[in-house]
Amino acid sequence: MHKQCRKTNELFRHYLGDVRISQDKQAKVERLLEELSLKNKEMTNQMEKLRRVNEEVSVKNNELSLELENLKRISQDKQAEVERQLEELSLKNKEMKNEMEKLRCVNEVVSLKNNDLSLELENLKKHQAERELTRCTCNGQVHEGTTTANAAEEGWFDPAQLNRFINESHERQIKLTEIRGKLIEEVLDEEDEALKELKACGQGIYDVVVEALKEMDKYNSSGRTIVPELWNYREGRKATVVEGIDCLKKKMMEHENEKNCNKRRRSLRPR
Repeated sequence: MHKQCRKTNELFRHYLGDVRISQDKQAKVERLLEELSLKNKEMTNQMEKLRRVNEEVSVKNNELSLELENLKRISQDKQAEVERQLEELSLKNKEMKNEMEKLRCVNEVVSLKNNDLSLELENLKKHQAERELTRCTCNGQVHEGTTTANAAEEGWFDPAQLNRFINESHERQIKLTEIRGKLIEEVLDEEDEALKELKACGQGIYDVVVEALKEMDKYNSSGRTIVPELWNYREGRKATVVEGIDCLKKKMMEHENEKNCNKRRRSLRPR
């Protein structure tokens, strides 16, 4: 009886121990479940945050995609515009080159015509100078005609001697004025012995020779020889081509008038 009670007590103690262990395990399980529940809530919150972030990123990504598409379209439009402008510039450049080529051809033609006209005017000028070897008079007054440029007035002394004096001595009577080695102008050397001797013969002839030398240097500086030149005696200067043409017209009109007068005279003569 006593042994049986002891066994019963031992079994009861074991049972209590098992119950206690079971309770401890249950407490641990409950605590673990509570911790898992908290972690699950935290993970749920984090998942919710990640979902919202993902949605925001997705929206942002869509916006960026739209902007990128717009930029691509704008870039394509600008590229097309640039290509169109380049094509227009290329066409304009070709047109300008063609226009420049046409202008160059026209310029060459105008230049050739200008040269021809210049030659014609020069020939006309020479022809006028050759025809008008004496002074041209209009109503008794000298206006335009032909002068022997650089030749002094006749009447002071023999023209042949004057021309020989000028041609033989003009190189010595023209000197160069220089400043620091640079040519400034050409002037008469008034200290020349020949000019001094000429001045001793009289101021009038000296002035005539000096004027002739100056004209020689002015109108024929390269050769410094006597050349025929159209001259405006009224203004004391070289005549222009227009003045020469006007003078030639007047002479032609005078010649025509004279021919008409002669015809009328012949027609009035009794037969």
